[in-house]
Amino acid sequence: MTLRKISSLLCFALAAQTASAAETGRIEGQAKPREQIVIINDKTGAVSGAVADGEGHFEAAKLVPGQYQVVYQGLPRRSSGAPVIAGRTTVVKHQAEAQASH
Repeated sequence: MTLRKISSLLCFALAAQTASAAETGRIEGQAKPREQIVIINDKTGAVSGAVADGEGHFEAAKLVPGQYQVVYQGLPRRSSGAPVIAGRTTVVKHQAEAQASH
């Protein structure tokens, strides 16, 4: 295979990868540390998941554009809506709930 053909194939692969990334979006946000997050596409019902890190940060990538429900699996269970736009990141901000101590 010539250097020209190899170069052409590499350029094609890079262009395809870039186009694919631009056709999807991401959701990221804050949750309780190690909390499980379920992300559900409102139209298709497709389910994605994420687990918050030790700092509570989570992210889900390569999501098809559309409206999603972000469900926080901790107690109490809570959810919020989030739009996903191709080539963009949607940041979900969920207000922390105060817990009463006795």
